[in-house]
Amino acid sequence: SVLIGYLTFAVFFLFWQRIRDIFLTPKLAFLDKLCIPQDDEEVKEECILGLAGFLKHSQKLVILFSESYIGRLWCVYEI
Repeated sequence: SVLIGYLTFAVFFLFWQRIRDIFLTPKLAFLDKLCIPQDDEEVKEECILGLAGFLKHSQKLVILFSESYIGRLWCVYEI
């Protein structure tokens, strides 16, 4: 029975993305800090202006924040 547990873990660990795609539609996520370059102001502005197109095609908006998040003006503007 321990061997079955290890095999199950290995199958899900190695093939989870493929298994999920069979049963669920793929989910798309936009992570602001990862998707928008923070070092080039010109590219950053282009990406921020492009957010409207991404949101237009979204069905749901989930916001994750902490207490310090609300204290920053730009983050409040994003919400």
